[in-house]
Amino acid sequence: MTDISKIKSLLADWRSHLLELFIAALTVCSGLTTFIGARNLVNDSWLVAALFTAGIQGSMYVVAYYATTKKKGTRRTLSLYFAWMLLAIFSVYSSALGMFELQLASLRNDHQRASLTAEWRAAVDHISSFRAQALAIVRAKARETSLLLTFERNRERSARRSRLPYSPRERQTLNARLAALTETERRFAAMRPLASAPPDRIPDATAALDAAFAQAADLHSALPDDCRAQAPLPRRSFGQTIPEDLQKAFWMELQSRSAPALLITLIAFLLDFLPIAVRYACRERRSLAQVIRDLRLASKKVWSALSLPLEREHVIVRIEVYDFDEIESQATFAAEGAGPYLADLKRLFEAVERAVSDVSGKRMEVVEARTSSNERILPDSPLLAQLESDLTVRLRVEPAGA
Repeated sequence: MTDISKIKSLLADWRSHLLELFIAALTVCSGLTTFIGARNLVNDSWLVAALFTAGIQGSMYVVAYYATTKKKGTRRTLSLYFAWMLLAIFSVYSSALGMFELQLASLRNDHQRASLTAEWRAAVDHISSFRAQALAIVRAKARETSLLLTFERNRERSARRSRLPYSPRERQTLNARLAALTETERRFAAMRPLASAPPDRIPDATAALDAAFAQAADLHSALPDDCRAQAPLPRRSFGQTIPEDLQKAFWMELQSRSAPALLITLIAFLLDFLPIAVRYACRERRSLAQVIRDLRLASKKVWSALSLPLEREHVIVRIEVYDFDEIESQATFAAEGAGPYLADLKRLFEAVERAVSDVSGKRMEVVEARTSSNERILPDSPLLAQLESDLTVRLRVEPAGA
């Protein structure tokens, strides 16, 4: 065939070649992602991952080809599809891991951003509640201290008018306590609450959270001892982070029904499922009449196999006589069980003796039986087990009484 003829034949069958090109492109794409995922399964061994990928993808391609292509001979199509399903499970999982690794950095960033947003909202609520609660406690304590200080000052004035002794220690203590409470109230009032939304940059948001909780801890330590229990210090709640291990991270995303993980798994499945689906859809379709006819033929064969009695298998043993090639005979035996013995051939041997006697003109009798390889046949062992593949018994005869 010339080059022009080859080109014409290729152009005439361009649809099938385009189909093979489409299937090959999907197989290569699935192979690349499978290789990336397999590398993580075998501890970053490039050679083992390459062999694993070539074996899985090559086997899937071959199995899909033989399962969907009509050729002469019988094939177990169901077994081929089952083998393809087992291969596809490994391929889909490895391919999904590979695509997940490619998107892991972006997923970590999105996950960190979502976790930081939830943490920011919780921090806004906790710190605002702490500030309001602490301010109410400090103001109530300041009013109580102010009343006590007023009462102590009235005592001091009364003592001076009555010229009675008075110690200013209690008044000084209340003054100091009121000054501390006033300063604490001023600091709580000057405390800047967190914004309703976190900054755009994650480092800036993290720094703002650290500063807000540090300020809350500092103000909590400034509260009087009897007020700290009434206004507990807000604690920072850290969100769930993606594990460093790739497989643990992938399964965590699947269990949480993450949209990217589910979409990655779907794409990995389609990369392996589409080639065999396209092959199956593009193969020659039988008409309804052909399907019905094939079903009827198959049911007829099944019914015949169930209804017809089974025939027993038989073997034919050939009988020859030394020095009398013109005399031949044969015996038919069932192939089941151990088979006959030499004693079972007594009548046949008598017929051979009569035939040899007629030819030789003397009365002859069988004295020995041998195989085609001249091995003596034992009378107490099964006959068929001693014969060669040609199933031939050779008899030696002598004149009677010799």
